[in-house]
Amino acid sequence: LTMGIPSILIPYPHASDNHQQYNAEYMLSISAGIMLLEQNLTKDQLYDKIKILFENQLLLEDLGNNAKKNAKENAAWLIVQEIKSLL
Repeated sequence: LTMGIPSILIPYPHASDNHQQYNAEYMLSISAGIMLLEQNLTKDQLYDKIKILFENQLLLEDLGNNAKKNAKENAAWLIVQEIKSLL
């Protein structure tokens, strides 16, 4: 997020507690990425999403800007602090 790079997210469907899909849904909710579900994914769908991004510079910039403005620059530090509090 802090780099402002838009994402095409394909959450791993067997991740514990479905956390990858929840993270991808968050990115969608802030308009910072595109999600494709693996169980429905075809190479044509992936190609179409990539093509849409390459052909629409404004969309690409908007997704990147939304990612950057919603980033927590100190996220790693916050995670470490949370882990320390649990120990």
